[in-house]
Amino acid sequence: MSLTRSVKILHVDDEPTFGDLVQTVLPRERDNFDVVTKTNPRDVLPYLDANDVDCVVSDYDMPQSNGLELLETVREEYPNLPFILFTGKGTEKVASKAISAGVTDYLQKERGQDQFKLLANRIENAVESNEHQQKVAEMNRRFEAVLETMSAAVFLKNANGRYLLVNDAFRDLFGMDSEKDITGITDEDLFPQERIEKYQGDDMQILQTGEMVETVEQVPTDTGIQTHLTRKSPVYDEHGEINAICGVTTDITEQKKREETIRTLKERFELAVEGANLGVWDWDMTTDAVEFNEQWATMLGYSIDDIEPTLDAWEQRVHPDDLPTVEDALEAHKNGETRYYDTEHRMRTASGEWKWIRDIGQIFERGEDGTPQRAVGIHIDIDDRKRAEQALKEERDLFTRGPVVVFRWKEREQWPVNYVSSNVTDVLGYQPEAFLSGEIRFADIIHEDDRTRVLTTWQQQEETTDSFFHDPYRIRTKGGDLRWVLSQTIELHNDGVSERIGYIIDITEQRKTEQQLDKYATTFSQLQNTTRELLRATEPDEAARVVIDSLETVFEFDVAGVWLSNESRTRLEPVAITNRGKRLVDETPTYSAETESLSWDAYVNQRTRKIDDMSVHEKRHNPQSPIQSELIFPLGEYGILNIGSETTSAFTTQDIERIEVWADTVTSALARLDQIQQLREREAELQRERDRLDEFASFVSHDLRNPLNIAYLRLELATKECDSPHLTDVQQALDRMDELTDDLLALAQQGNTIGETEPVHLEQFASQCWSNTEAGDARLEIQTDATVDADRSRLASMIENLFSNAVDHGGDDVTVTVGTLTHERGFYVADDGDGIPEGEDTRIFESGYSTDNESTGFGLAIVKQIADAHGWDICVTESETGGARFEITGVDCSPG
Repeated sequence: MSLTRSVKILHVDDEPTFGDLVQTVLPRERDNFDVVTKTNPRDVLPYLDANDVDCVVSDYDMPQSNGLELLETVREEYPNLPFILFTGKGTEKVASKAISAGVTDYLQKERGQDQFKLLANRIENAVESNEHQQKVAEMNRRFEAVLETMSAAVFLKNANGRYLLVNDAFRDLFGMDSEKDITGITDEDLFPQERIEKYQGDDMQILQTGEMVETVEQVPTDTGIQTHLTRKSPVYDEHGEINAICGVTTDITEQKKREETIRTLKERFELAVEGANLGVWDWDMTTDAVEFNEQWATMLGYSIDDIEPTLDAWEQRVHPDDLPTVEDALEAHKNGETRYYDTEHRMRTASGEWKWIRDIGQIFERGEDGTPQRAVGIHIDIDDRKRAEQALKEERDLFTRGPVVVFRWKEREQWPVNYVSSNVTDVLGYQPEAFLSGEIRFADIIHEDDRTRVLTTWQQQEETTDSFFHDPYRIRTKGGDLRWVLSQTIELHNDGVSERIGYIIDITEQRKTEQQLDKYATTFSQLQNTTRELLRATEPDEAARVVIDSLETVFEFDVAGVWLSNESRTRLEPVAITNRGKRLVDETPTYSAETESLSWDAYVNQRTRKIDDMSVHEKRHNPQSPIQSELIFPLGEYGILNIGSETTSAFTTQDIERIEVWADTVTSALARLDQIQQLREREAELQRERDRLDEFASFVSHDLRNPLNIAYLRLELATKECDSPHLTDVQQALDRMDELTDDLLALAQQGNTIGETEPVHLEQFASQCWSNTEAGDARLEIQTDATVDADRSRLASMIENLFSNAVDHGGDDVTVTVGTLTHERGFYVADDGDGIPEGEDTRIFESGYSTDNESTGFGLAIVKQIADAHGWDICVTESETGGARFEITGVDCSPG
């Protein structure tokens, strides 16, 4: 790399002419060279003292002093200044002396311009080398200064493993004298053999990969075992090559002891946390990531896997009413206003309940600008304590702010009062002074119908106990209202004066609730009876009348009606109306899509309607109707239930909730009746079919079979009396008629119904059916292990007919295959015969159709009938071998 700055050169030569030549030519070679020539060597030191010179170029043979003497003089004052001997007296002896004297470079004067190019290069190299050496020396001085301030042992060694530099801490570690020269020593001089191989391997790894190597090892010393951490790193030269290794060895014995102490403390802390059931959180406030421990999660009924490690996981579970207070406390701690963050708040558990938690934490890490960065804290379950405190508070408040009034009265006639709690005004409306002045006595506020019973009971109890509770009774407030109360009294004896202190508790709302519950119980019992009546109904109209009766007697709604839909679901017709409803509405309407109405809208949209004011609805059916408010409940597809009132806003949300439950029951009952009706119609249809089949079977078995039997007898007699070739034809015709009769009878008797189905293993079943078939030399292949749900007897008839059909049309050597369909649920029966004639695949299932003159043509009709009875589909197609393939689909089957 060439120098770019100005280079100051002092040229010394006793020949002025040559000096001028050098001063002229060198700047031409390097435009940054500034050359000054001196002819007397004695002028050199003064010039160097007064000027910054980068390089001295000197002749050797000069009168006043030779070049080597000048070199020695300059080196004494400027030991690092580059000095080039540029001489015309070039001998090996001079060169040897120059090199021994430490000259930077040696160059012999020659003729021509090239010598100055060479001189310029030598000057430039000498100056660059000197600068580099100075920088390295400065860096080493700084490095050594830093090293000496470090307590860690630091060393530098070259790529060959020889130490170049160590600090005092390194010398102390190995017991080296401070004056000992470490240049050239290696690991062999410092460590035992078993550790040298490890260290040399580490060095090789650094030199090959450029990665730092870290080693922790136990080292025996005079004071005991120490733990040392050594980190070795690569050192690069100016070319980016690794030329050395720098190592730092630190005594981490105390650090390891601290870590062990911390680990022990952490284990103890975790044991303490677990034993005390403390939930711990660790919050990274820069990212809002939070680490929770297992107890934090289990305290709320979760596992740790259920909790997301974020601040949201905590924040979303804090009670909404408590969150503002919690956030204020947290903000105050962030701002440094409090030493700790400490709150008590509720948190939602996994079961949805709320649990009281004490949340304590502290920010222990802040940024340079004071911004909070990390906080830790704990959760303490204080639910039992908080609930106990709340119960205690409620008990205290019971006598001050609640419906409990404390009295003290004298045991005299009418019970005059000498103390009453201040809340008597809020609860009963009386001023305390009215009692204390004697204007009102306690007996005066007891309801007249209960007064005698209460006073008598108190007098009786006084004889047996000092403290007792009294049955509920009524008292009258200042405003004249009646309130139900419970009371307890305790007898006091003060200086011979008998007094009683006690309290009364307002239980009016409780009594109302009890009365409401009694009413609900009665309603529930009545609904149970009504539901039984509803389930006994056999017709929708009858069920509707039961519904109307229940609305009047159980729910006490006297204006109501039920509309049921027609079969096409296009019209709602009234079938049951309350008597009052009939009187209010002259003509009960029919609802449909043809006329706008709120009822038809509720039916179509299957939506409960609550109309508080009918007059504001344009869709109402009859604007003149006296009904002012209405409830409309859809009863599924079967109809609607309407409840009306002559006043606006007559119905409450509670009314809707009660009737909706009842409406669901009514809908289920109507659905049941609809199913019963469908079953009746289906049963009637099946019965008609059975009757027709029985009639036909009777005809086949009697009216056809009897003449056939007579014909057989006549043929037998004729055969005995004469020998005619026509008799054989008659025999064949009669056999044909007999086969037709049997097939017709089977077809009629089986019909389109099946018996109970069961799982049938197709592989075994097909083998059994094949053994029942006259197959001759035909062969069966089974390629299925499926199980089908079927009527075993009817399935046997189907498969045997398919087998017979294959043998009859395919010949004695036909191969029949039974397999499972891959594209649909079902199975197939295929053969390798001639197949179905083109265009005949749609006719083969017709009764009586056959391409074989000897067949009756009913076999495949029976197969089709059995498939239909099971709800299956059957079709015929060409098999892989060109024969017929019957595919039965829609079958409930499963792999074997």
